[in-house]
Amino acid sequence: MKSQLEVSILGNMVNGFYNQFLTEINNSKENFKKVGINIGRALPSPFNTNTPISCQVIYSVDRKHLMLNFSKDKDFKFSFYPVMGNVIPGGVISFEGEVETTLSGVTIKNGASELYLDYALCISETRFINYLRDIKKFTRDFISVNWGFYTSNKSRSEYIFQLERLRQEMSDLFFNESIDELVLDKFLEDNPIILEQGLNLFKPMHQAVLKNILGIYEHDLKPDLIAFDDSDKMWAIVDYKKAKRNIIKNHQKVRTGFKAEVHSLEDQLRDYREYFEEAEHRKYVKDKYRVEIKYPKAVGIIGNVEESKQVDFNRLVLDKPKWFSLVPYNYLYDNFCRHINMASSLIVK
Repeated sequence: MKSQLEVSILGNMVNGFYNQFLTEINNSKENFKKVGINIGRALPSPFNTNTPISCQVIYSVDRKHLMLNFSKDKDFKFSFYPVMGNVIPGGVISFEGEVETTLSGVTIKNGASELYLDYALCISETRFINYLRDIKKFTRDFISVNWGFYTSNKSRSEYIFQLERLRQEMSDLFFNESIDELVLDKFLEDNPIILEQGLNLFKPMHQAVLKNILGIYEHDLKPDLIAFDDSDKMWAIVDYKKAKRNIIKNHQKVRTGFKAEVHSLEDQLRDYREYFEEAEHRKYVKDKYRVEIKYPKAVGIIGNVEESKQVDFNRLVLDKPKWFSLVPYNYLYDNFCRHINMASSLIVK
């Protein structure tokens, strides 16, 4: 059982979470607005307006659960109430063990009093601490989960079913060495939610032609994808290669390194990125595609990295330039599976 001091410290931690979470939500709204996306419309009440948001927190000392009830208010107010037993007053809904769920638009009656849950996150203390360690990441997950659900135009159960179906299709394609690159390209183009939720890539432009205005290259350039990276708040150029099982050579031997196709992918993406160093090229893209891109990052999606080669992969990517991210297909798959779990928890039932 926590001491009174420990409970007080936890209350301060939740207060800090509340303040930073709202700050990150507002910052993301502004960043998405710059690229023409009104992300606020996809968020649940009360986050879909510019109204101040208060947060009432009930903490179960013995069960180690928290209920964070966010609601529209005339001011930003925070309150923290330690209780024994269930975090939902009146015992209408009871939680045990590890839990993470949301309730919205629900009025809870407790005797003569009532509590309106505008958007309540009911979560175990251990999960809260995990989210507290990286609030920026939690905010990105919160936004992307609700954006995916909003744009799907489906019911919650239909949406979760769609995600599971996509996960199975990803498994069939991403772990099959014989699948052609064009098949992967078409699959990712037809299902933008995979890159939205797997890599935080929004506003996709597939096969955009980068016209060789200055004659620097042999021909016009055509990256597989250009998209806005919400995690880094910048544009990214993406290219897909075949999902070959192994991209590391000489595993557990001398001169361990990436295979030639990884270096070739990096060289190709370098050309795409350097295209935007010229003012004439940036103007062309702005005029044609209505986006202003300068100093984009680059993402190469290729291969699979088995768990036994994970240490080698982590060591080798340290030698790559900061603008270049290397993403194995199984990483993308794992990120999408994680999104399904988050969607099941954060989308209002």
